[in-house]
Amino acid sequence: GYAADCIRAAIEQTNDYMAANQNASMMFATVFIAAINKDTGFVSYISAGHESPVLASASGFRMLDVIGGPAIGLFGSVTYSLATSQLQLDNFLVIYSDGLVDARNSTNEGWGLVRLKELLAHGCEQSADSIMRKIISAVDHHMGDADQFDDLTVMVLKWLGD
Repeated sequence: GYAADCIRAAIEQTNDYMAANQNASMMFATVFIAAINKDTGFVSYISAGHESPVLASASGFRMLDVIGGPAIGLFGSVTYSLATSQLQLDNFLVIYSDGLVDARNSTNEGWGLVRLKELLAHGCEQSADSIMRKIISAVDHHMGDADQFDDLTVMVLKWLGD
């Protein structure tokens, strides 16, 4: 559809630009881009080397397929694959950077995907903002006085239905 074509074109054009103009400096970026139909909850998305988002519900979790392609800027003329999913009432879509799950404490222990899933297991009745604040607080607590070595990015979307 139109949204899928727009997403694919945006990723591929940005990738080609970065590969042609930033390659000498070895700059690249992981990207997750999605279009969500606000009436149906249907999601079309591409992951360019990004962490797999978590789709959480009261009944459990699943990782979204991330078959899109490599991080943008590494190679020119890449064709990215689009994937789709369907959100159900009260589903959470949690999109995060690797710096979130890799956040280290003073003993060099990563926060990890298991902790993220445990936190999400107790929050499906809460708001997206509340869940995001709990994630950030938990990661901050885990890190303590340790230095932050990577970006910590998280976005939480809760599907409230049509």
